[in-house]
Amino acid sequence: MSTRRSFFQSLAAAPLALMDVKLAPQVFQLPIGCDLSMRSLQWAINEGMQQRFGKPHTLLIGPENLFPARELLGMPPQIQPPFKREDFLIYEVTRDMPMNCWRVQFEHGVVESQGP
Repeated sequence: MSTRRSFFQSLAAAPLALMDVKLAPQVFQLPIGCDLSMRSLQWAINEGMQQRFGKPHTLLIGPENLFPARELLGMPPQIQPPFKREDFLIYEVTRDMPMNCWRVQFEHGVVESQGP
């Protein structure tokens, strides 16, 4: 049997359950789809800054963009004491993306380009 006290306890637990809910990051599509290059990567970072997404931290690419990503960003850096991992943009290969698509993840959003 439900009492008034158990009813109010369930209402009090509802805001606590909602605190763990994470909102999906906001995704901004570049208006023109482009291959991964230094200019398009800089454009994506500039657009993320204009959208106020915070600092960029990861470039998500498919396996077909591995060579251009290595050419642009090099191998993942060996972190030395004056630097932190947050100071560098690193890339991550995933097979969950459509072909010729790449994304720059920021602290509060994502900038995406669907290739040409």
